[in-house]
Amino acid sequence: MEFDRTLQVLIHAICVFIVVCKLLGELDKSLSFQYHSAQIGSRTEKDSLMRIAGVGLDLVDVERVRNCLERYGERFKGRVFTEKEVAYCDRYRYSYENYASRFAAKEATLKALGIGKSRGVAWTDVEVTRNPGEAPKILLHGKAAEIAENLAIVRLHVSLAHERDIAQAIVIAEQNE
Repeated sequence: MEFDRTLQVLIHAICVFIVVCKLLGELDKSLSFQYHSAQIGSRTEKDSLMRIAGVGLDLVDVERVRNCLERYGERFKGRVFTEKEVAYCDRYRYSYENYASRFAAKEATLKALGIGKSRGVAWTDVEVTRNPGEAPKILLHGKAAEIAENLAIVRLHVSLAHERDIAQAIVIAEQNE
């Protein structure tokens, strides 16, 4: 039963990735996307190509995050999440799912940058923000921002999802071509 659920979430993540690819444009052989300027008005002809520098996908067991929050409380929150993330998650009755999806986004971001959890990056160097009525965004701070700059990453696209037991995130790191 648990395998079926994991497979279902993985299939959903792949579908999300395909949808993101279709929204961004057409894939060519060099893993570049051609933006349609009518759809994305802020792009100029000069920067209309996007190169995918990395893709990160992560699945998180919501129960595991709940256990960490209950066992370690504020210490866990302070070590892993920014103040804004804590404020956002704590507004909701079922905050565990929001914490888990943000944790998944942090992991997926590090994977998209090609570094995993290493090279001196703190969990709080990767922040998930969301304004009302807008899609979530990834903000990088400290060492994560420095690594992204060295890799010429210009944007991070993120998609989050959670359902009772599992939270997932997919992050696409973009470079201008």
